[in-house]
Amino acid sequence: MIPSRSVAVRLLALPLMAATALAAMPDPAPASSEPYELVRSLQVVQDGIANGDAAAYSGHLALIRQIGEKFLGADPVVWANPQNGQAVVIYLLSGGAPQIVRKLPRDRLNVDERLFNAALAYVEGRQDEARQLLKEVQPRAIPSSMSGQIALVQGVLFANSDASIAIERLDDARLLLPGTLVEESALRREILLVGQAEDFDKFEFLALAYIRHYCNSVYAISRVALVRGRLGVVRLASEQALSLAPDGYADRERAHLFRGAARTLADDYEDGLAELKAIDASKLAERDSSLLNATLQLALDVRKPASGTPAGAETDNPPPTPARLDLSSSTTVLERAQKQLRELDLLTTDRRP
Repeated sequence: MIPSRSVAVRLLALPLMAATALAAMPDPAPASSEPYELVRSLQVVQDGIANGDAAAYSGHLALIRQIGEKFLGADPVVWANPQNGQAVVIYLLSGGAPQIVRKLPRDRLNVDERLFNAALAYVEGRQDEARQLLKEVQPRAIPSSMSGQIALVQGVLFANSDASIAIERLDDARLLLPGTLVEESALRREILLVGQAEDFDKFEFLALAYIRHYCNSVYAISRVALVRGRLGVVRLASEQALSLAPDGYADRERAHLFRGAARTLADDYEDGLAELKAIDASKLAERDSSLLNATLQLALDVRKPASGTPAGAETDNPPPTPARLDLSSSTTVLERAQKQLRELDLLTTDRRP
């Protein structure tokens, strides 16, 4: 069994360890490196990603490839060590290539067959098979080296079919591996689930924890929720960010961006649009500035009159709010709105675990 990672030691040593691992990446790993040691170096780099290390993000794919090559070149006898067998599962769930793993001597791997097959099915897109294999698995009852990653996968697999189980497993994931990319990913996913369940006390607790510990990526929560139409989640998350961000900083402008978008596309159109127009775009990153422009255009489009309706025509009833607006009468407006939502999706895609 791979020893549990000490949270205190890891948090103190993370910057040095990540820098050391990244500095070593261009050179081949030592021939004597055990597979589990190689995977530990990958975990350290990925934990740097959770803390906003851009160098770690740009270099970790090269490290994954290098580890795969070392796996293939390893002496077959090393796979009898259960630490190394467990490392294969972790490698898979950390972005490793299933094609590499399938070339390993399966009969030599000393690892729980159910967990191995589940990890392989998950990364290869066989979600139903992975879900069935992991249905009865209790993360705290398996080796600690794999427990956090397995819990996170369970949370992802059950998010659509059984939210209560998904939330329970995401709780396990973040508590089993605090201060890591696994916790960051579990928090992001769980915040959306508890927001949908309208458990606002837990939503506030998790959102604040995310903002405080992973402030460099706090807005991934809002971007994903915005694109998926979860406007209540967007608004709650952005209001939490506003409560912590000082005046005049880019973080505050970003928070206004997401809150304004949520208000405009829900039931507070005028105030939301005013909030978007008041944003100082010069303080936003290029990605956020593009999102602001697209959101403003979409907000203006949904209030345009339908084709054939005279501009300024008087009506007996006030226009409906965007949340209740029927776009079916205007194919052109609908198609344009859908196109811009797809553009938003491209701008806001979250490619992390």
